[in-house]
Amino acid sequence: MSENIPFLKGETIDLGVINSEHLKIYQKWLNDPDVNKYLRILIPETYEGLNKFFFQKEDSGYLWFVIWHKKDENPIGLTGLYELQRPSYRRGHLTLFIGEKEYWGKELGLEALELLINYADSFLLEAKIEL
Repeated sequence: MSENIPFLKGETIDLGVINSEHLKIYQKWLNDPDVNKYLRILIPETYEGLNKFFFQKEDSGYLWFVIWHKKDENPIGLTGLYELQRPSYRRGHLTLFIGEKEYWGKELGLEALELLINYADSFLLEAKIEL
């Protein structure tokens, strides 16, 4: 397993740089109906599609982070900002899912949201969260 490169540090989790070495893990999560049933954005579910979606777009309008469990040293989900409105970047939406089911119900998604919203607030200057 590759090393975590933290971008935003939390107590139990970090939000790190997404890693092409984890594409098979992301693919497993996104192809699991329990994991993806509430996602409101369409993400390609093939390895090739994910590689293009995450790593081969010049300007995708997405900022993706892997949710990394500090103690277990494992990627457990993804989160990010999307539909960032240009040129001001003053509004956007967020997405989050915990792909590893054994981590469900442990409030790790809440911690990831707090990190992402705090980042979005400083990055976007005016974060508008729509649920």
